[in-house]
Amino acid sequence: MEWFSARARFHSKVNDEQPDDLCEWVVYLVCGETADEAGKKAATIGRGNETSYYNEDGNLVSWVFEEIEEIQSLCETELYDGMEVYSRLYRRHGPSE
Repeated sequence: MEWFSARARFHSKVNDEQPDDLCEWVVYLVCGETADEAGKKAATIGRGNETSYYNEDGNLVSWVFEEIEEIQSLCETELYDGMEVYSRLYRRHGPSE
């Protein structure tokens, strides 16, 4: 078994409408034999973490799981303090994604 980081994307909806494209990335640690297996486990976790609540204005806010965007192998079988669990290369003056 191998450890993977899995980046999930959620979006918010208020009263069943998606306002302003508000999204959240969440990174999960998952264990699996393959990246595909880890991705399926992470998607199950993501769907299980969908949530809804009423905000201070009385509107129903829902956070909806969209997809697992990325799986990265941690290249280790055991977790330890200071372990890197996610990295992303980007240019400072490039697009945000």
